[in-house]
Amino acid sequence: MIGLKRGDVNLLNHRAQWLKEFEKEKKRIFGKVGNSIVDIQHIGSTSVPGLKAKPIIDISVGIFCFKDAKKLIKPLRVMGYGFDRKFQHQMFFAKGPDAKRTHYLHVMRYNGMKWKSDKLFKDLQRLGFNNISFKKVMKGNVFYTIYANSPYYTLENIKPRMDFIIYSIEIRRKGNI
Repeated sequence: MIGLKRGDVNLLNHRAQWLKEFEKEKKRIFGKVGNSIVDIQHIGSTSVPGLKAKPIIDISVGIFCFKDAKKLIKPLRVMGYGFDRKFQHQMFFAKGPDAKRTHYLHVMRYNGMKWKSDKLFKDLQRLGFNNISFKKVMKGNVFYTIYANSPYYTLENIKPRMDFIIYSIEIRRKGNI
C-alpha cells in the first residue's frame, strides 16, 4: 500500500514496495529534470527497512543553487507534484490529492545543512542507532505520531526537538555519551 489521506496517521510495517516505488520515482524525476539535479535520496521512515512508517514516500532532491528550485515547479507539476510551500531552506511538493498523498518531495541545496541533517538522520536509523533517548523518540515513530495530528505539529515547534536529537546524535558519534 502506498498513499494516505492528508492529515491521517497510519503506521504500517515496512514494505519492500516502498523502496521499489522510490527507485521508480527517482528515474521519473531524473528523466524529467535531471539536468538541474545533483542527487536524489529516499529519506524518511519508508527508506528504513524494518521501521514502521506512514505509506508516503519522502524524497530529497539536491540542487547546487537553491534559487534554481523555482525552475522545477512546472516540470514537477506535469509529473503530478503540487508545490505546497517554501520553508527551512527547501521547497516542498506533494503528489496525489488530499484524499491520497503518495509522495513528498523536498527540493534543497545539495550538501546544505538540511541535506546533511536528513542524510545523517536516515543513516543512523538504517544503522539501528541504539542511543536510549533517540529510541524513545523514534521507536515506532512515536515522536511523529504524537505531533502529526496536532495543531502544534509545525516546523517551528518541532525544530528545537529535532535540533536536540541531532545534537545528541553528534555527541554520541564523538563518544561523549
